[in-house]
Amino acid sequence: MTPSRNPFIALIDTFRSPVDCFAAVHQRPKWAFLPYLLVIFGPFFFWGAYFNHVDMAWLQQTLLAQLPNVDAQIQDAWLTKEVLLAGEVFSDITGRTACIFMLALC
Repeated sequence: MTPSRNPFIALIDTFRSPVDCFAAVHQRPKWAFLPYLLVIFGPFFFWGAYFNHVDMAWLQQTLLAQLPNVDAQIQDAWLTKEVLLAGEVFSDITGRTACIFMLALC
């Protein structure tokens, strides 16, 4: 077990050799923000890729069936790709941050 030498190698070691990454973060606590940034920016890539590949007409039709009776103009405004993407990313980041804080308190 050899700790990572710099923060960027530690990011690569997060996937290649997590033990080395954790050893480096243990020795250098200031590096701990890098895995946090990786966890926080992950939803941008995941949800961005999802909304680029999903059939928006099918998704909107499925969501319309689940929504209560709301004005059609409001439904059209809230079921755009940008609004759905922003909502998913915001809720994902909020949930991940809350989970990290709860784990830190335990």
